[in-house]
Amino acid sequence: MARLLLILLALTQLAAARPQDRFGERDEAAQPVPLVALLARPADFNGRKVRVEGILSLEFEGQALFLDDSAYRNGLRTNAVWLDTTGTSLDRVFRRHMQGRAAVVEGRFDPAMRGHMGDYSGGLGQITFIGRQMTRAEFFQRSGQSGDAYWSWQVRDPRLWLLLLITFAIPVLTGWRLLRTGRRPRPRV
Repeated sequence: MARLLLILLALTQLAAARPQDRFGERDEAAQPVPLVALLARPADFNGRKVRVEGILSLEFEGQALFLDDSAYRNGLRTNAVWLDTTGTSLDRVFRRHMQGRAAVVEGRFDPAMRGHMGDYSGGLGQITFIGRQMTRAEFFQRSGQSGDAYWSWQVRDPRLWLLLLITFAIPVLTGWRLLRTGRRPRPRV
């Protein structure tokens, strides 16, 4: 009986230790802004509460939101905004779980906050929300579809195959028959 209780206790601890996909609560007052707009016109958003999407990095001295996966992998800090997470209770499990994932971050933008070594193109302070953003691949994986729904619909549609046959096969076969018989098509008058 004691063994069973220990197993149940361990399972509940494991379930409770599951990494979270979010920190904080969403603020409806935050203005949704493309990250590229923050990078291009930082003075326009100075002091505003914004909601931006990008690739999240929560490394030591590298807490940032990158424009895209390429900028994240190559460490292009000019294509990123610094995240000032002081005063937030981001635990180690959350940091590890969210590292390198698409995320939504809400905070107050400051173009003068340039992060570690001044390499970043501004910063987000007073962060109230960090949440995981579902990527296109994850969406299709969860919905049970393989690839783009539009293209998979078209491949299964028999009308598409009939259209392809009429468009390509008939002219090719007609030209092949004319070449085989040696006849030239008569010019239209």
